[in-house]
Parts: sequence; C-alpha cells; structure tokens
Amino acid sequence: MKDLRDNFYWRAILVFIVFFSIFFLGHLLKEGFWSIDDPYYHAKHSALIAQTGDLTLVEPWLEFHFLNYAPNDPWWGFHLWQAVFIYFFGVFLGVKISAAALTGLFFAVFYLILKKFSVRHPFVWVCLVFISSNYFQFRMFLERPQILGLIILPVFSYLLVNPIRNNGVKKKYFLIFFLAFFFTLAYHFFLSLFLLIFFYSLAEYYQARRIDLKPFIFTGLGIITGILLHPNSLNYLFVVFVHFVEVLYLKFIGVNLGVGIELYPSLLPEFIFSNFLIFVPFCLAVVLFLAVRQINEDRKMIFYFLVSVFWFLVSLVVIRGTDFWIPFGWLFVILVFEKFSRTDDWLCVKDFFRRYLNLKIAGFFFFAFILFASFFNIAENFFLRTWECNKNLFVRHMADANSWLKENTPADSVIFYDDWSFWPIMFFHNDHNRYLTGMDPTFLYEYNSEISWVWKNISHKGIYCDKPELCLEISPRDNIKLIKAAIRETFNSSYILLKNDQRRPFVNLLATDRKDFARVFDNGTILVYKIIP
Repeated sequence: MKDLRDNFYWRAILVFIVFFSIFFLGHLLKEGFWSIDDPYYHAKHSALIAQTGDLTLVEPWLEFHFLNYAPNDPWWGFHLWQAVFIYFFGVFLGVKISAAALTGLFFAVFYLILKKFSVRHPFVWVCLVFISSNYFQFRMFLERPQILGLIILPVFSYLLVNPIRNNGVKKKYFLIFFLAFFFTLAYHFFLSLFLLIFFYSLAEYYQARRIDLKPFIFTGLGIITGILLHPNSLNYLFVVFVHFVEVLYLKFIGVNLGVGIELYPSLLPEFIFSNFLIFVPFCLAVVLFLAVRQINEDRKMIFYFLVSVFWFLVSLVVIRGTDFWIPFGWLFVILVFEKFSRTDDWLCVKDFFRRYLNLKIAGFFFFAFILFASFFNIAENFFLRTWECNKNLFVRHMADANSWLKENTPADSVIFYDDWSFWPIMFFHNDHNRYLTGMDPTFLYEYNSEISWVWKNISHKGIYCDKPELCLEISPRDNIKLIKAAIRETFNSSYILLKNDQRRPFVNLLATDRKDFARVFDNGTILVYKIIP
C-alpha cells in the first residue's frame, strides 16, 4: 500500500512538471505580464520586500486609500512567495517562475484528488480541465493570488468529504486547521472556506439529519490564528469587509463606481462559447445527479452538486465566479460520470449506443471535436493573445511617462490620473511618486464619498461635481476653475497623467485650456499635463 501511495505522488510530481513547463513557456512568450493591471502591483510589492528585506513592508503608496490610514497587505503570503523567486531570478523571470509553479501545483493537486477518489484515468481528466475553457486557461496564466484559492479550496473540499479511517481523526482536522491558517495569511479570500463548510453541513444534514461542528471549529481556529499572526490584524479584517461586503453591496444597490470588469456578468452566448467543453458535460452531470438515485444519495455527490451549482450561478452574475466554478464543476462532472459508469443504467446506455451507432466512428469524431476545441483555446491564449499583447505599446509608453515623472517631479508628490486601473503599471515603474487610488474604486469611495464623485466626474465627464448626479448649477466657466482647484487643493496634485483618447471629455478640456494646463509630456499614447499656477 505504501509503494502504491508513493507511486501516486511521483505521478503527481510528473503532472506538476508537465504543466509547469507548459505555463512557463507561455509566460516566456509573453513580454511583461499577462495583464497590465494587478500583476504589476503584486510584482512591485514583492520586489520591494525582496530589495528591502522588510517582510511586512507596506507604505502609503496610495493617498486616498486604506494604505494611507489602515495600512496592511491582504496578499501577504502571496507576496512573500513571489519575493523569494524575485530575490533569486529578478522581477520578471522570478514572477513568471512563481506563477508557473503555482499553476503546476494546481494541476498536480487536482490529479491527486482524483486519485484519492479512485477515479480512473485521472491524467486524461486533468488534461481535459486544462483545455476545456478558454477563459479559465487565460485566468491560470495571470500572475495573481487567486491561484492560491484554486489550489486550497479543492483540497479543503476533499478533506471535508473524506471519510475518517483508523486513527486519522487528528490528522484530518490538523490539516483543516493548517489550510485555514495558511489561507488566511496568504490571501484574503479565506472566508470562502466557511462557504464550503455550509454546503457540506447541508449535505450532511440532508443525509444523516445531523451536523458535525468539528470542521467549523477547526477552520475557525485556523482563521483566527492566521488573523492574529497577520502583521496588521485589525486593518486586515477591515479590508476583507470592504472587499467582500461593501464592494458587492454598493454594486448591487446600483452605486456605479466603475468597478472592474470581473464584477460584471458575461453575455450568456459568450460565456457558453468560452466554457463550452465544461458547460455541456456539467449540464449532463446535473441531469444524471437528479435522475439516478445511486448518485444523489451519496453525501459526497450532494456536496459537490451544491458547491458547483452555487459557483455556476455566481458565474452568471459575476464573471469572476467562473474561476471557482471550473474546478468544482469538473470535480462534480468527473465524480458523477465515475459513479454512473458503475451502475446498471450505464450498461443500458452502452447497449443503446452499440445498437444504433458505430462506436469507433463516433469516438473518432468526438475526439476530433475535442482536439479542435482545445487547439482553438490554446492557439488563442498562447499565440493570438500573446501576439496582440506583445504588439501593444501601452506598457512601454506608460513606462516612458513614469520615467519622466521620476526625473521631473518631487519625491512623494501626488500624480492625478483619470483611470484607477493605471495605478499598478504606474507604481511598478515609479514608486518615486504617490497616487490617488487603486485596487478598486470602492476604496476611494469608502475613504470619502464626495472626493470619490469629484474624481470620477472629472476623470470620466470632464466636469466638477461632488455627487453622482449632474451639478447643473455650476457654469462651464466655473467648472474649469473648480476642476483646477480640486486637482491642486483637494487631491494635492500638480501633474496629471492620462491616456491620449480624444473621446474622453477630460482629455479635450486639458488640450483646449492652455492657460491653466500645460502639456509637458506626450509620446502619442500617454499625456502628462502640469497645472499652471
């Protein structure tokens, strides 16, 4: 038995090597990082930790933000992980290696979970997970901490449903405690562990009319320990609240702050097209689960049904939910098909197909379709998206603009910009200056709602107004004076950086008002203006 387990782990290591190599090659093909926003912030924060040796480094890089009044690092463990690789390999190569390592670890862990569930041909299923979703494949390339959740949550789910054998009680609950503790230190999405416990408790109560509180207790102890050992415990809890309560609350009550695209739904045809190779088997698995008693009476199957359907529904409302629907959806699909293949109903289905279809020809066309769909996904992410991103000069032009700012502005002076998503790339190339807001516009709103509307209205509409509706009482002449005064006095900025997009009213206002704003930098893509006293 020990030799068999060792063989499992050696195979998992081979799976890690295979997918690490694939994703590392994809990272090497890409100039810079796979996204122009968050990865640059995470890379910079990790690089500063590596350079300074300060493992808890947090500074007020953002002026109107929790970094200025409640400093903490919600991704502390992730930044430490990246800092190790950056220390040895430099910023870009170190981040690419660390990201590929985490992705390889995800597939190796997924393989091990399938082996633990005694699923046949686990490597084939793992490969299908890799090729099944264009969206998920792209998300796995991003150098961001969500990959930690994709690794930890499936492992945690396995520990919940794994029956205790012999003297494994202490080991199981120690692992639950450790996962909760580590997740809390590494990534602020740790509350999702309670979501899994909730669904497991529902499945347990439905089947046995009882609930075991041990998973909740040990998870809670792990989270509390992680929070207490976090460098900025209370500030950390505050940011968790804003991220997972206030952001969603403001969005769903209709306060339009211009949050990231990840919090908006995808069009249904686009959603199905991007995830077609999991959408079809997932729907079939749901039908089988509801129809076959041998499947829907299994507590494990009930649990994965509830979790996967929950994340599927979240994905239809918030596209980022797809990150977690894909792995849990595949776990549900694989376990349903595995369970169904051991029932008498499966023999009837096989007999039906043998009677009316040539299985060899049907199998050939099925695998041809899978290969075609997977080639399309891989070609888009590895080649088309990489080629388009490498051709885009925005990152280089932004680097040039921030080099100019470093050389021509005082240290720690605040730069005004009209797009909150610019902050990561600006911060990456220039920590000489300070900035207005970033990570999410909700943090500026939470800091001061009036200032938030002033910034949003100036940036998006080229008007001064401290409320969401238009300030009709302000004349056009007074509007220009108020904009200039707000940038200089409210935001304490003398320099304005923005993209050269003539469709934006603020760009046109700065270009026409030459007595108040002087253009001091222009590389065709990025403009920098200085306010004339």
